[in-house]
Amino acid sequence: MNKNTPEKFDIAVVGGGISGLSMAYSLTTACPHLSLALIAPDTSSDPRTTAILRQHEAFFSAGGIWQTLKQQSQRIITVELHNGADMASFHAADIGQEYFSTNIINDTLYRTMHNLLKKKDNLTTFQALVRKSTIQPHCRMITLDDGQSIAATLVIAADGVNSTLRQQENIPVKQCTYNQTARVGTLCHALPHKQVTIEFHYEDGLLTFVPMPDSQQSALIWCKNSTVKTERTIEDIAGDRL
Repeated sequence: MNKNTPEKFDIAVVGGGISGLSMAYSLTTACPHLSLALIAPDTSSDPRTTAILRQHEAFFSAGGIWQTLKQQSQRIITVELHNGADMASFHAADIGQEYFSTNIINDTLYRTMHNLLKKKDNLTTFQALVRKSTIQPHCRMITLDDGQSIAATLVIAADGVNSTLRQQENIPVKQCTYNQTARVGTLCHALPHKQVTIEFHYEDGLLTFVPMPDSQQSALIWCKNSTVKTERTIEDIAGDRL
């Protein structure tokens, strides 16, 4: 197709994160008679994890996705909180549940969603970024950074916190800072995590370990108040519990 001739769609979803992919899958499944465009550039590897709460699990189940995702995720059955010398444990069984949530690697989530979307006949994916967006009488025209143009009756902006579409439309947002810095990573350990999330709470921050699909790996989230100077290390916080 000539790049100067806009390809027409009923709906265009902008954004290749969890929100954008989930929206695209839901719409293509619920509205097979509509044509959809997914504008989502190739994302770099993302080894971070996302906790899927049970209500979100129901959403994925309704779309037929969860059967695939749950085989590659890890259930969280216990949450252990540490606050100085005090400790409290919360078990899903205490509220009559098998587990609180499941943890899944973002790469796995994205790959699974993309593979399922490739099977949708009413979806076209554009691996590009939005350069500009303008309102026409009966549609919105989107120009991509590769020169292609798309016309859509409805455009859904799911392109993240620094949304290009939102900025171009001057949609106001309220921003606030918590004066925090954070580090995330993957921790490999000799003993199994036993599906337990461990949180260490301190006045200057928080250190959390979340079980990953591999029983000897946990996602690490370390957050601290950036206005407080400290030489505290992970070993100082977690001690012999690492």
